[in-house]
Amino acid sequence: MKPRISKTIFFISFLLVISIAVGVVILKEDKSVDPRSSAEEQDNIEGIPNIITVPPQSIQIGEEYFYNVKVVDADSDLVELDLELIEGPDWLVKEGFILSGTPEEEELGQHKVVIRVSDEETYEEQAFYIVVE
Repeated sequence: MKPRISKTIFFISFLLVISIAVGVVILKEDKSVDPRSSAEEQDNIEGIPNIITVPPQSIQIGEEYFYNVKVVDADSDLVELDLELIEGPDWLVKEGFILSGTPEEEELGQHKVVIRVSDEETYEEQAFYIVVE
C-alpha cells in the first residue's frame, strides 16, 4: 500500500509544479497594465500627464487647506508641465503645484474643485469636493 501512496503524492506534486510553471509563463506573456500598480510603474506610454495624488476632502473653518499635486508624465523632461485651477472656491489659491487656503465661517459646506495638469500637447483633469466643516 505504501508504493501507491507515494505514487499519488508524487503525481499531485508533479501537477502542482506544472500548474505553477504554466501560471508563471502566462503572467510573463501578459503585457497589460495591472490597475493595482502605481502610476509610476505604469509609465504613462502616451506621455499624458497623470495626477497621482488624492486631495484632502475636508477642512475645518479657520484651518489651512493644503494639497501638493504630484504628477508623472513620460515626456516631462521634454515639455513643461502646468497646473490650472479651473473651478474652486474663492478662498482656494494656486501657487505652482500647491493648492492652499483658509476657509472662513461663511464658507461652510461643499465646494467643487477642478484642476487641470497639462503639458504642451495633452492634459488630465481631476475633479473633487472639499467639505468645509
